[in-house]
Amino acid sequence: MNFRFRYKLLRIEAQNEKHLNVLQAIRELWENTEPAPSALVNFWSEPALNFPTDLMVAGHGLEKVEGILKENELPYSILMEDVEVYVFIA
Repeated sequence: MNFRFRYKLLRIEAQNEKHLNVLQAIRELWENTEPAPSALVNFWSEPALNFPTDLMVAGHGLEKVEGILKENELPYSILMEDVEVYVFIA
């Protein structure tokens, strides 16, 4: 499978208002990009302070999103390396 089209699931912890604003900006900029199947991100949970936010990121947007998270010191982990594998198993 081509890495460009793999989707990863990130878990992000917004620890302050700045972090929350970064997540909101990511949502506004990239969640509803056209055409819909090429959207860079899809929030699986609502961004909230001191609560995990799950964010699915398209392979072609991962470097961009991870760069923003690191630049803003937003802690995150990768929950699923390839979401598609779990979709086919289910």
